[in-house]
Order: sequence, then structure tokens, then C-alpha cells
Amino acid sequence: GEARGEARGKINGVAESILGILEARGLAVSEDQRREILGCQDLDRLRQWLHRAALASSAAAVTSES
Repeated sequence: GEARGEARGKINGVAESILGILEARGLAVSEDQRREILGCQDLDRLRQWLHRAALASSAAAVTSES
């Protein structure tokens, strides 16, 4: 229970960080992209997206699989 709550908190924190970075960089995030980022439960994937958010030219480039 407690470990699951901690993991969920980390996931939510990374997802919010991605959105914050994109916002700070002035990159538009669609409602679908926002839902995808906030709905992702894979911490490794979110961390990958977080790194991409720092350099991406668009929000779509963050979550693309290429």
C-alpha cells in the first residue's frame, strides 16, 4: 500500500514536471497530449519523456516513439 502510493506520487511528479518544462519553454500541449502524459503509469517512459522535454521542438516530439 505505502510503496504503491510512493510510486504513484513519483509518477505524478514526473508527469507534472514534463508539463511544467513544456510550458516554461513555451511549447503548446494539446489536451490529448496532456492526458497521455498524465495518464502514463510507466516511470521509465516518463523519465525518458522528461529528458526529451528539455530539448524537444514540440510536445509531440516528447511522446513520439521514434
